[in-house]
Amino acid sequence: MPGDLTVVLAAVICAAFVTAAGPVLIALLRWAAIDIPNTRSSHSVPTPSGGRAEQVRRLAEDKAFAIDHAVHDLGSAPRSFADGIRAEARAMGLAA
Repeated sequence: MPGDLTVVLAAVICAAFVTAAGPVLIALLRWAAIDIPNTRSSHSVPTPSGGRAEQVRRLAEDKAFAIDHAVHDLGSAPRSFADGIRAEARAMGLAA
């Protein structure tokens, strides 16, 4: 039985990787972060483009930050993610 669980776990991990890798690759191609070789290329395999290294590094940055100062200085009252989704669903006529 533990061997069966290992096989199932490996299959789930592989499926998750394949599911996540597709959109990431599409995004990198769309941003021209990967050069696809053509007849004029000096390389024969897809290669990261040099001009976009900063963009790729920025993908890995932590973009979470405290908003306490903005709330205090601007008198802002941000809503939670869940409240925002509910409001958008109501605006789109998808929820009551």
